[in-house]
Amino acid sequence: MAPTTRTTERLRRALLAPVSAPALAIGVTSAALSLTPSLLPRTWVMQGLLAGMSLAAGYASALLGRVLWRQLGLPFPAPQRAQWWRAAWLTPAVALLAFCLIRSPVWQDDVRRLMALPPLDEWYRWRVAAIAALLFVALLALARGFRMLQHLLAHPLRGRLPQPLVRNLAFLGAVSFCWVLANGVLLRAALQTLDGTYRELDQWVEDDSPDQGYLRQSAGLAQRAGLTSEVLGRHGRRFVRDRSDSASIHTATGQARQQPLRVYVGLAAADSISARVDLAFRALVDEGAFDRRVLLITTPTGSGWVDPPAVAALEHLVHGDVATVAVQYSYLPSWLSLLSESAYGAETADALFRRIHTHWQSLPTARRPRLVVHGVSLGALNSELAVNLYDLLDAPIDAALWVGPPFRSRAWRALVDNRDAGSPAWLPVYRGGRTVRFANQFRRASDPSTPWSGTRILYLHYASDPVSFFDPMILWRPPAWLQAPRGQDVTPRLRWYPLVTALQLAADFAVADRLPRGFGHMYAVRDYVHAWAALLDPPGWTPESLDRLSEHLSQAPCCREP
Repeated sequence: MAPTTRTTERLRRALLAPVSAPALAIGVTSAALSLTPSLLPRTWVMQGLLAGMSLAAGYASALLGRVLWRQLGLPFPAPQRAQWWRAAWLTPAVALLAFCLIRSPVWQDDVRRLMALPPLDEWYRWRVAAIAALLFVALLALARGFRMLQHLLAHPLRGRLPQPLVRNLAFLGAVSFCWVLANGVLLRAALQTLDGTYRELDQWVEDDSPDQGYLRQSAGLAQRAGLTSEVLGRHGRRFVRDRSDSASIHTATGQARQQPLRVYVGLAAADSISARVDLAFRALVDEGAFDRRVLLITTPTGSGWVDPPAVAALEHLVHGDVATVAVQYSYLPSWLSLLSESAYGAETADALFRRIHTHWQSLPTARRPRLVVHGVSLGALNSELAVNLYDLLDAPIDAALWVGPPFRSRAWRALVDNRDAGSPAWLPVYRGGRTVRFANQFRRASDPSTPWSGTRILYLHYASDPVSFFDPMILWRPPAWLQAPRGQDVTPRLRWYPLVTALQLAADFAVADRLPRGFGHMYAVRDYVHAWAALLDPPGWTPESLDRLSEHLSQAPCCREP
């Protein structure tokens, strides 16, 4: 057979070769297990994508295992037993998939009931099956395209080099080509497109945006000639617009000492971190922020978003005598910000904190406001990195409230891993709670049996939050938070499976901020109210009045469901 003919035949086999029955059985089993419940409920689109990815991942893992089996020289079944071999693998896998597909709406409804969501419709399972099948076929076609590329790269080397070397060089060449194409071309183009899209979105002015004068005054930027509402960005305008007013505070609490002050400097306000921090600091000084009772430094998420209930709860608890400052460091969503600007948020948070802390430290102790830091999600991670408690021993801050810290938070992870014996990973106790405490929607941070003095640090996280509790090691070992007892918002039907559970949590990660407040990555105003009350001990508040304030704020426009 001519070399060209042999190459053509190899390409045809690479594209049209039948699937491996054992590998397909393992993939089908993985897809079936992906239909079982995890932390959060999934739509049919997300579940279909997850099942298709699980099918492809299981299939690929089995093929890799077959390669390793062959390399070890272990025997394969004889050809005459092939039909029996395929049936032995596929029959139980297909039966398991059918069972899980039928049961999947019931399992999902169990999770949805925990989170007060309506049940699924009867077409759920069929839509899931269709999306999973289409995705698997698309991924299989891509994988076979990769094999064809290997054969094309190997063709000019055959007969000149030993066959094993040719095979390895072709594989490395195909991997390099795909990496350059995906990372250097496609990913760069995608990031540039997303960057431009989110930049435009950040400048979008809603019809209900307040007028320019109100924005400048509320942001503490009244004296900054030439600054317009556009430099605040989309989330900055909302942050300013949703400031609690004295009338609302008086209605909810019976008194209002002052109008709360909010300072927000958007990414477009200046070209550098230092310039934006300088704008924020001068605004705080000009507006008398250091004369307030509380000064809150809040670190936004990647897009510049500050969770409205977090700030509104504090403003009401201290009757408006509070100034809040935030500086935007990106306009990309948090996951994209981590991918493309992973250090930028920490640098901005550190520069702002140190500028404010240095000035605050120079003030007479009796005249200082209570200095508090806060962040949600990526904001919590960057705020943690900015506050080095060892550097603050001579002038420590008063409190820190870090909410839904992402699993990449080393400080949070170290505290959870070194928790006191007997406390669960989803609500740990660290050294009796003397400095650091943890709370969720079912247990508050207050514990009168343990003194809580000096700098108070509180982590607020829900057991159903995959942003916090995802861990790459879940690929091969069950997480500690699955041990009994489990969090009340985690279904008892959740089981750990190698590879599959990691994919399930990755899917949960994508929908964690699309739930009702009080579950997943959406934190409820009642939990913010009780968290701030535990941290600051504002006078005059009782458990009953805190509950009434929570109810009042839950009906406020800024704190309703997004």
